Amino acid sequence: QPSTAMHPKDPSSQIQDEINPMHTKSMLGKTYFFKTPFAALRLKKSGHNSGRQSVLPLVWGCFLMITMYCAKDFPSPRDWWFIIALALLLTNQSIARLSAAEPHVDTSDRPPAFVRLDQHIPDLCLDLQYGTTNNFTGQVVRGYERPVCWITRPAAEALEAVQQRLRPMGLSLMVFDAFRPQKAVDFFVTWSQANNDPEWIKETFFPRLEKTKLFTQGYISKRSGHTRGSTVDLTLCSRASGAMPMPLDMGTRFDFFGEEASTLYPELTAQQRANRLLLKHLMESQGFKAYAVEWWHFTLIDEPFPDRYFDFPLSP
Repeated sequence: QPSTAMHPKDPSSQIQDEINPMHTKSMLGKTYFFKTPFAALRLKKSGHNSGRQSVLPLVWGCFLMITMYCAKDFPSPRDWWFIIALALLLTNQSIARLSAAEPHVDTSDRPPAFVRLDQHIPDLCLDLQYGTTNNFTGQVVRGYERPVCWITRPAAEALEAVQQRLRPMGLSLMVFDAFRPQKAVDFFVTWSQANNDPEWIKETFFPRLEKTKLFTQGYISKRSGHTRGSTVDLTLCSRASGAMPMPLDMGTRFDFFGEEASTLYPELTAQQRANRLLLKHLMESQGFKAYAVEWWHFTLIDEPFPDRYFDFPLSP
């Protein structure tokens, strides 16, 4: 059974200097995890970065009411029930269309806007677990047979800025995954429908969650922001000269499916919380948006391909 090394003690004084205490206090005051009937529609995780379609009916409804008001033909109070019911119906239909949409997947060659992350940031640490059997499928993931870490240039430049702030602390970014071809996402979907996993897979990655709920909880989907090229999974690690990089203690391993992986999970130790907040603070300061239920997952807000999904090979 694979294990994940955790660094026992980190430079907490430097970590606290990086995090604004008031900002930390306000973050800790927020709810760390949400269980809603719309959990399956976690639009960011599923790759749908825009909710424009879901608000169009409300926009049209407001336009209609303003027009009617200007025409002095505003509906009577008894007509409001009909208007509200119609707005809810149209909104629910739009949400359903949005969640069921199948965006076009670009199978052409790799665009020139992508760079190799290890060449862009030479002192970066890579741990591409999908190219090994040390991941939640227990297999080398399709498309990762010869893994190279590709990412869009704007995202790489933002990560380089984060790395510059970490170097004086003796720390580094450790990247688990960046661009993910669509064939790998399809592989995850196929895996989620099978029931032949070794016992260590469940014990390691989702001990308190049924595999059938990985979709509804938003951990696996048919579309991924990674496929657009500006989403990255990563952590922090120590980088002493001549020593093996050692990941900081974040409380769970990468790709742990459960509430414990939520960034603001309340039962973390003080050190684990400080480590997670340091990562979050540094990434957000360079234009990334965190994914609340996975402490390691970040997407560049101003991504260059917000509506394009790619399937080019990961090979050099």
